[in-house]
Amino acid sequence: MRFELTKSHCEVSFLFIGYCDRSGSTFLLKELSNYEGVIVCPEADVLVRLLLKNPSKNVSPIFLRKFNSICKTDPKLRLWDLSPLNEKLTTRLDLFFKLLIQFSKNENRKTSLIVFKERSILHYKKILESYPVNSNFLAIIRDPRAVFLSQKKAYNSYRNKPLAINPVTFTKQWNSFIFNLHTLRRNKEKIIEVKYENLINKCEITINSILQQLIPLLSESRKDFHKSEKFELFLEKESIKHSLVGHPPHFERIDAWKTDLSLFEITYIERETRKKMQTFGYITYNNYKKNNASLIIKFHLHHFVSNLKWRLIVYLRKIRFVGFTNNQ
Repeated sequence: MRFELTKSHCEVSFLFIGYCDRSGSTFLLKELSNYEGVIVCPEADVLVRLLLKNPSKNVSPIFLRKFNSICKTDPKLRLWDLSPLNEKLTTRLDLFFKLLIQFSKNENRKTSLIVFKERSILHYKKILESYPVNSNFLAIIRDPRAVFLSQKKAYNSYRNKPLAINPVTFTKQWNSFIFNLHTLRRNKEKIIEVKYENLINKCEITINSILQQLIPLLSESRKDFHKSEKFELFLEKESIKHSLVGHPPHFERIDAWKTDLSLFEITYIERETRKKMQTFGYITYNNYKKNNASLIIKFHLHHFVSNLKWRLIVYLRKIRFVGFTNNQ
């Protein structure tokens, strides 16, 4: 049977946050976790890959057994400390919301808002809205030049490599995220937009603005957000992946790209993202006609090879886990 939401569950709202990596989403979660009634889920992109890509597919006993195994082995999902699931759930979308609710219950605190972030979550807005709960959506945007610099300095814990070294690959990813956001705008979809620069410079005002936009959508008994200092659990979990999560922001990093990126990187990023940057008030400076053709060819070839390797990895993942679902 379908997972039944109790009255208390229906009163809980959800906030789903989409972003481009290194745009300040973890800092936003840390600030939201300062408020009573807000439960912040640790990152777990595996939930999106396995449950939201085929949301209406049945949850068979075989799938559930395999999923319980992944809960123990996936480094991100292990932080959720989930109990093995053995109840009957009709669809993978049921399972997704069941996991979020189970995590919030493990916190043993009054819950008004459950927050979950994943870079591609906005692609699944219609799917998440189809479920009988109050789902809200937020996008966090940051200057792409600053994002690229931050990705160059941050290492992927799985591959022990920087998140980004290729401006061609990066601009395609950033443009894709902004394109999806603009599509939601054109369709007049309700979504909260937050600029990282505003979040850093006017943090409390920005957070209060987010919560004020959510309050009208909450049940009467759950509209009381007040600041607390009980976010040690969030820091403990997130510091495993983000060593600076508990530290105050460094305002000088906002414009560090001006000195730390090469002229070619700045020029290429501005050329490829200029129109989308301008819609969010970011200023571009460089002459786009002056480009190093050999570097552009080199980075495009690198992008092609990397994309091919990633497609192979995705295919092998399907063979390893998703492939067995054909036998359900």
